[in-house]
Amino acid sequence: YTQHELDLVAAQLNNRPRKTLKFKTPKEIIERGVALTD
Repeated sequence: YTQHELDLVAAQLNNRPRKTLKFKTPKEIIERGVALTD
């Protein structure tokens, strides 16, 4: 697989809402955590 293909898969997974995150995306959780540390 090319890096571009892997990046596309990672983006799809990171933008998929998760039940375990109360239907937020992993990206939203990470961004919120980073904002708290600034």
